[in-house]
Amino acid sequence: MESHAAAPVRLGDRVRVFYNYRLGPGGKIVQSSAKLGPIDFEAGGPEVFKKIAYSVVGARVGDVVKVELSANEAYGKVDPALIQTIPVKMLAADAKEGERVTISLEGKPVDCTVRSRSKAEAVIDSNHPLAGMDLVFEYKLKAILARGMPRA
Repeated sequence: MESHAAAPVRLGDRVRVFYNYRLGPGGKIVQSSAKLGPIDFEAGGPEVFKKIAYSVVGARVGDVVKVELSANEAYGKVDPALIQTIPVKMLAADAKEGERVTISLEGKPVDCTVRSRSKAEAVIDSNHPLAGMDLVFEYKLKAILARGMPRA
C-alpha cells in the first residue's frame, strides 16, 4: 500500500482512526476503539456524523482531533413520541428496567430501553440511548487508506 503519511487528508479519502466517544467534555467514555477496534470512513462521507466526517479534512497521520457534537449534531433530541406505554406481556419475562431490548411493534422489530415496568404495563423508549446528549468524539488519525474522489 502506498504511504500517504506526509500528505493531509483530502475530501473523499478513506481514513482509519482510533477514537473515544465521551458524554460531553471530560465525561464518561461510552464507546472506544480500545474495545471495538478502529473505524474507517470517507472524509466528508456519510458513514459518520457530518461534523466528524469533515473534521478529518486537512489532518495528517498522527494528528489528534477533538470534535464536540451537540445533541442535534449527534443522535438528535429526545422525541417524546418514541416513549410509549405498552402491555408488559410484550416484553420478555426477564426484561429489566434500564435494559435494551427488541420488541415487535406493528409487526416490526423495535430496539428500545425499558424505562419502567409493573405487573400490567411497561414504559419503553425507542430513542437512541444517546439521544439528547452532547458528545465529544476524540480521535487519532492512524492511516489514510486510499485516496479518493468525493461523492457528487
